[in-house]
Amino acid sequence: MIINPSSLKKVAIAIHKDPYFYTQNFSYIPFLNVFKNLINKDLVKVYTPSLDFFDQAQKGSLKQTAHDNTNYYLGMINSVTINKIDLFQPVNTFTYSDFIALARSDKIKTTGSLTTNVLVPYVENDQNSYFQQLLWRLAVYQFVPFFLNVDVNPKNLGGPLFVEKFDINLSEGGDVALTIEFEGGSQILPPSELPNYDINSYRQTYRTAKNYDCILSLNVAQNSSDISTSTQSLQSYFVAEGINILSMNLSISNSFTQVYTANDGVNKFLSDGIKFLSYKKRKVTGSFKFISSENLSIYFSAGNHKQFILYFGGPFYFPMSNVTLQSFDVKVDASSASFVHVVEFIALLQASDPDSKEYYNQNEFDINRAGLYAPVEATIYTEPQ
Repeated sequence: MIINPSSLKKVAIAIHKDPYFYTQNFSYIPFLNVFKNLINKDLVKVYTPSLDFFDQAQKGSLKQTAHDNTNYYLGMINSVTINKIDLFQPVNTFTYSDFIALARSDKIKTTGSLTTNVLVPYVENDQNSYFQQLLWRLAVYQFVPFFLNVDVNPKNLGGPLFVEKFDINLSEGGDVALTIEFEGGSQILPPSELPNYDINSYRQTYRTAKNYDCILSLNVAQNSSDISTSTQSLQSYFVAEGINILSMNLSISNSFTQVYTANDGVNKFLSDGIKFLSYKKRKVTGSFKFISSENLSIYFSAGNHKQFILYFGGPFYFPMSNVTLQSFDVKVDASSASFVHVVEFIALLQASDPDSKEYYNQNEFDINRAGLYAPVEATIYTEPQ
């Protein structure tokens, strides 16, 4: 696939990497401290992320990220959609007609979606590779504020934004595509102009990732420094064993609790709309389908604590060490004399070191939280928790 490099100017992304923003969002949960308190009064931190849009320290830190155009990385996308904002609601009174219009404060927020493909090659000094790495970080780490800047309408999207749903999918016989649905504030804006990148210095030839770029592994290789280096050997093993990946999917759903400011219909654009936003729940589910020359159902017996790696190409590496199977199905395809396996699963939090007392670092993926703050480089981050 040949892509005009000028399409790199369609959208740019910046994420908030200030460690202080995250470490201040924890609390001490009493019932987790019962036994330790009897011994040495140790306290256990539990991550309860939240954002007060009227907190000047938090807001100032976010503005610094949003306004600095060197934080933004350009990338190629299929589409970006910003949902409309309904500002007023007609109210029926004692007559047969609408009498007044009520201002809707709970609608003053930015919601929308972004769709793109996983593009290869994934290389250093390539803006699109940096862009895709930031999308990966938004999937792996919880409650990461980010900002989008586009050079087409609608321009300068308000923020900060948070991922509501992340879905990456290898379709059967197709490409690897991903969709991000987001929501967040409306007041903090990115810079009006992006840096003047030398577009011609970037690679001009890309292709979408296919099933032969993907890896499905039943064990998490925690010591792997670069998962891509094992691709060829693992694919060779698959071929020798008559295994072929047909499709894979990973879906991450986040839900938030929101409190809104008052909206008098006059000063609505002077406020953030959302006054307080807190993280409520996260669910990580997935599925994969493959064919093999043998019945491999023995590897998917019921029970918890399975280990899976789903790798979709580029930076999209998802190791999971605590997985429970939701369903498993195997069928015999008589036309090809092969077995068709379909597995659905849910990923749970990884086991943590009980002596670390920092449960707020827990994650469904076996990825160290330090990766959130690491420099943006076109490498695959595999450091385990």
